[in-house]
Amino acid sequence: MTPPDDTETGRISARLATARRRTIIAAAGAGAVSLAAARRAEAAAVDPYSSGKLGNWRAYGRAASRASVDRSVAAHPDGVRLVGDSIANGVLRPLTTAFANRGRPMSWDAWAGRPTAPLVDSVRACVDAGTMPPTLVVVSGANDIFASAAFEPAARRLLAAVPESTRVLWVTPSVQRRTSPTPDVRNSALVGLALERAAATRENLTLVRWFEFLAAKPATRIPAYLVDGVHPTNPRGYAALVSLVLAAA
Repeated sequence: MTPPDDTETGRISARLATARRRTIIAAAGAGAVSLAAARRAEAAAVDPYSSGKLGNWRAYGRAASRASVDRSVAAHPDGVRLVGDSIANGVLRPLTTAFANRGRPMSWDAWAGRPTAPLVDSVRACVDAGTMPPTLVVVSGANDIFASAAFEPAARRLLAAVPESTRVLWVTPSVQRRTSPTPDVRNSALVGLALERAAATRENLTLVRWFEFLAAKPATRIPAYLVDGVHPTNPRGYAALVSLVLAAA
């Protein structure tokens, strides 16, 4: 299904606002005259396209390479850096091995739950320290489905922080949890469309099409690649993701 454009999204928002007002008025007409009752009625008019809220990601685990590794990888003509979220953390070991087999060392910074906006600071710090290698692999966007409108400006800031000489490989996110498959896929697609727009204007950006890879699979096959609708299965899902990254690299 083609994701709605900005005009359609505006119409959806207007309809949701109208629905909320009607819900409140109906509740008041039924005798719920208190402000608290009206607020409860408003909260009941849930956005059907919401994927929920992002948790306290700063409390989650982070894996980062040592400064000495960062410097060594940055000095290598084929060095690679991996940055991102828990999916990046999961693919870290097999991707490190795969690149090492090609004679390409890799540094990393993976923080579970982290959305793209705070990742920008990490990328800038790496560039400022002179430890950004020739290739940057970004696995970020899955945690942006909770506020997809904020993803595009964050992604553009990240890309602006990277030298034009650095090749960026960005994995298109795919989230489809059983509890909210339709909102998740819709919001993943919106994040992907923002990446498409960025790739159209930046020659150093290549998209690693994980979303498209999974979208081509029958729904019954998704559990073979995603263990929880978010993270790849081990080893099949991660092996597939590694293959896509290597093909793009």
